[in-house]
Amino acid sequence: MKPLRRLPGLSGLALAACLVFGFRVNAAGAAPPAASQAAPAPATVWAPLQAQAGGGLQRLALPWTLLSAARDARLESVQVLDAQGQVLPSAWAGQPPDAQSRRELNVPLWAWPDETQAPDASRSLDIELDPQGRIRRVQVPAQAQPRAHAAGSVRWLLDLSALRDPAERPLDLQLDWPTPSGGQALTVQLQASDDAQHWRPLRSAQLLDLPAAAPAPALKLRRIDWPLDQALPPYLRLQFDTQVALRAVTLGIESRQRPGLAIESLSWQPEARQTSEPPRWRLDLPLALRPEALRVQLPALNQLLSLRLEQRQQEGQAWLPVQRFVAWRMQRGGVEGQSPAEPVQASAARQWRLVAEGPVPAALAQGALSLQWLWRPPQLVSLLPADPVLLAGLRLKLGSPAPGPGHLALQTLMPGYQPGSEYQLPEARPGAAQVQPAPAAPPAWEDPATRKRWGLWAVLGLSVLGLAGLAWRLKGELGDGEPPQA
Repeated sequence: MKPLRRLPGLSGLALAACLVFGFRVNAAGAAPPAASQAAPAPATVWAPLQAQAGGGLQRLALPWTLLSAARDARLESVQVLDAQGQVLPSAWAGQPPDAQSRRELNVPLWAWPDETQAPDASRSLDIELDPQGRIRRVQVPAQAQPRAHAAGSVRWLLDLSALRDPAERPLDLQLDWPTPSGGQALTVQLQASDDAQHWRPLRSAQLLDLPAAAPAPALKLRRIDWPLDQALPPYLRLQFDTQVALRAVTLGIESRQRPGLAIESLSWQPEARQTSEPPRWRLDLPLALRPEALRVQLPALNQLLSLRLEQRQQEGQAWLPVQRFVAWRMQRGGVEGQSPAEPVQASAARQWRLVAEGPVPAALAQGALSLQWLWRPPQLVSLLPADPVLLAGLRLKLGSPAPGPGHLALQTLMPGYQPGSEYQLPEARPGAAQVQPAPAAPPAWEDPATRKRWGLWAVLGLSVLGLAGLAWRLKGELGDGEPPQA
């Protein structure tokens, strides 16, 4: 038997080193490419900022146009920059104060002529106003005077011109009338006017005044909540479905310690569905936002939709139910009305959906659904420079994927901070947003991670070639061995 020759020590060590190095390079180079590639940067959005003279602490609301343009950006990345590009210290405003100072005011009112008994009464109605626009006298000519009714009037005119204050918000109307012995259920339409001549519908309401009847207690509902999305008009008209002898109307108002609601008209797009599935409409937002209220704007008269509101944060997650409500637009008693804004109690989300829970007109099921989104824009407090030159070039920037520098705690930015005090600061106003597209991704050969990965694969290839050469050399050194003889 020809004995086998021993492997040279140096060759064995080289073979082992190549094997170990080759496996390590293979493990490093086989990592998935996506792991080393950064996510694409969002577009940068700029907006000029018009501040109050003198600078100092000022509050600004981020408008819908700015946030909707900054898709895939984080809200925390907002920065305030001066004319030299320096980031200014800022802090997010806290929650608006809930405690409101409520007060109640008696509203002047007049009975409106009954057109069923005097058809020309309303056309001949003479409303005399004083120089401030307040109703001084309501007079009906003698030839158009309707007969007096102890039961009251179907329509009542309310003068709100002296009660309007920009620093206050209407809450509700409290009505007082004598209750019939058997109780009463009323339907009332609210109509607004700026000149006491041309009227537009606001909302409708149901009123109840039922006496106690064992075992049921007395039931009184004489309050009408004011629509969230409507300001107080100079004149208001109440139209009942029967004659009512109103004795007094009280207006409840609150001070505007919290910012008012902004209104955005948005189009919710229909989702693809099977024939057996209910119609659904979806809204995708660039950022996680929440509405204070939603108002469905139905396209045609005499339509009604029963809806379920749902939300989720991103694709793939389950839809979470929020609440149910009914949207309507119909004509009653010759007056067109529509459902008021529906208050929403939910957290912020990026995706919202409405699901129909009942019959839906075919034309409405196939098209988009228009809604008014009532919300409170995010509020930012910033310390602005006093230099007029730096103040004139203020800008807002939104689009960095990470929180921007300059953000502080509100208690740090406002020494001696008291909850709600930021809403007493002067307000700066952002201008029109301008979008700067995200920079294009660099070529593959300019990406450091890609170059490193290619280098590792090159080293691995050279290692394999070296290993093959070493094996060939060892084969020559060993020669063709013969099998041992028994």
